[in-house]
Amino acid sequence: MDYFNESRETTAWVGSVAIALMFFTGHLSTALITRFGCRITTLIGGAFCVVSLIASSFVENMFVLFFTYSLLFGVGSSCTFSAGLVVISQFFKKRQSLATGILTVGRGGGVLVMGPTLEALVRATGWQTTYRIMAGVAFVLCSLAITFDPNVEKDEEITKSKETDEEEEARRQEKDATIVTKMKTLFDFSVWKEPRVIAFILGACVVKFGHLVPQIHLIRYSQEMGISSEKGSKLFIYYGLCSTIGRLLGGIVCNHRRVNPFFVFQAAEFVAGLSTILVTLATSYAPLVIYIIIYGLADGFFFNSLCVLLLVASPLKIAAVIGWEMTLVSFFLASGPPLAGLLADRLGSYVIPFQVAGGITMVGSFIPFMLLCYKQPKRATFIVTEEEGKELQDYNSSAENTYWISSL
Repeated sequence: MDYFNESRETTAWVGSVAIALMFFTGHLSTALITRFGCRITTLIGGAFCVVSLIASSFVENMFVLFFTYSLLFGVGSSCTFSAGLVVISQFFKKRQSLATGILTVGRGGGVLVMGPTLEALVRATGWQTTYRIMAGVAFVLCSLAITFDPNVEKDEEITKSKETDEEEEARRQEKDATIVTKMKTLFDFSVWKEPRVIAFILGACVVKFGHLVPQIHLIRYSQEMGISSEKGSKLFIYYGLCSTIGRLLGGIVCNHRRVNPFFVFQAAEFVAGLSTILVTLATSYAPLVIYIIIYGLADGFFFNSLCVLLLVASPLKIAAVIGWEMTLVSFFLASGPPLAGLLADRLGSYVIPFQVAGGITMVGSFIPFMLLCYKQPKRATFIVTEEEGKELQDYNSSAENTYWISSL
């Protein structure tokens, strides 16, 4: 913001659009996964991220960053994020929640390590050199996708039983399916007939309108209180540590057979929203530390339960659910932080923006209660293919999953 001499609103838009495009291009990334697999999709996404960071380091106008950073990095992140979730569903059947928790620890741990590291790099070398260093880090990390085994599901099927001629023919026909047929699967509107999917996606949209506001504006808010940017950036050390712990604990909790991930999702966002409202009463650094600890734990539980719900809200249509959730949530992610920045510019303070963001987050946490008004039919008949039946049977065979899938 200081380098380009731009307002808080414009600066917030750059990061928000990148995050929004990461979700908005969810259908594109899931289409790539369906067509090329998780390994290739992750490598494609990594290439976009590397090119984005290198190109952005040479930019002299913030509005060019909307293309070099917001667009390119957003699309690349979408590919790596979606592929990471789908890999979990392929490799883990019995302990998906715990595996998801371990996976999401990476984000919290990344914030814990990279927050102070990036602050030190920017001070020592400038933001342009820091971007180039991060391009190298992104290249190394995304190269690890070569360890993704594209044949894991096939090997599993061969181990379970011998294939008949009919099954082999059906598999060949599936491989020969047209791109149009696969895109229809990704844009499957039938998921909107399922109340669990509606409640989950609607709640996620409202929640994410306000959830990222503290992450984007907390340092500026601390400066408004007379706290230096260096001390303000250290708050993200506490956030990263607590978010990491929250993600691990969330994986363990959601893996318990009597825990409903919807309740974890709601409780985490209620706590995050309430703490964001109360932090506006802070007058010194210590309350900010307490706030970020509570917010970090809630964020960890929220993100883990969100990923679990993506995989189980409609087990037979995971790709469609991921695509729809990412696409619709993107609009709310893109608008929340910039509107908070605009409101702060108009009012000259972050107090009201933080209170509004916390209130909206709390409202979103109550939306899944709409499922209490839905009476599940006593008997239901599902017509699924043999392959889908095996997939659902494998997933439900886990004692950990049986209870709460039926109770959603």
